[in-house]
Amino acid sequence: MNDPERSASTIRAVSFDAYGTLVHLDNFSGRVRDELALRGVSASSEIVEVCCLAEMDYYTRHCEEATHPDRLWNLRCKCAGVLMSAFCEHGIDSGLDEAGFYEILMGSLRFVAYPDVLPTLIALDDRGLRRVVVSNWDCELTSVLGELGVVDCFDHVYTSAVCGGSKPDRRLFESALDSLDLLPSEVIHVGDRWDVDVVGAQNAGIQPVLLQRNEAEFTGTGVRIIHSLQELEAVIDGRGT
Repeated sequence: MNDPERSASTIRAVSFDAYGTLVHLDNFSGRVRDELALRGVSASSEIVEVCCLAEMDYYTRHCEEATHPDRLWNLRCKCAGVLMSAFCEHGIDSGLDEAGFYEILMGSLRFVAYPDVLPTLIALDDRGLRRVVVSNWDCELTSVLGELGVVDCFDHVYTSAVCGGSKPDRRLFESALDSLDLLPSEVIHVGDRWDVDVVGAQNAGIQPVLLQRNEAEFTGTGVRIIHSLQELEAVIDGRGT
């Protein structure tokens, strides 16, 4: 499959996680609170934040199930139910049913790309490096990246919902390696979560780079850490020497 003569130490592609690495939700809890207020429901920002985290946690654990639009709709309905239940558990009687919370949820989902994403992708393209996304996400990630104007910067987008196997399972990475026809040593993976991105990449034999945008102190060892994607080129240069 691969040319045995080429150097295995040369980085030929960069794999990116999506959420927290390329994109994030724009003030999700604030938007949910505003949507509730429009319906005459008052809740503290602290309670809204906790309830939104419950919904996000449920989505993260089940996004692999959303393999096509019908299943994605079903997942979002369940997420709306989780959000509704969370508010009830915190004493917020909204008077809204699951359909009402579905409207709130969909009205609050606004993804934005981090400002360092496009410059980094352009720089990697100029260097002749291939770029892919390897993410635990539903079937609509390609559409999300398209709406943000960055999907054409990637050679391919691999999601757990489409390919099967959520990170840290190595199968998602192996799908990317097979499609790229590259060795694990020729790829680095950048992501913001140790338990998913670092462990997942290591499971596939790929060098991980941990992105910590908030510059929080990290206690692990043996993993390169960056605080912006624009530090990635320096990592690649160091990796190739």
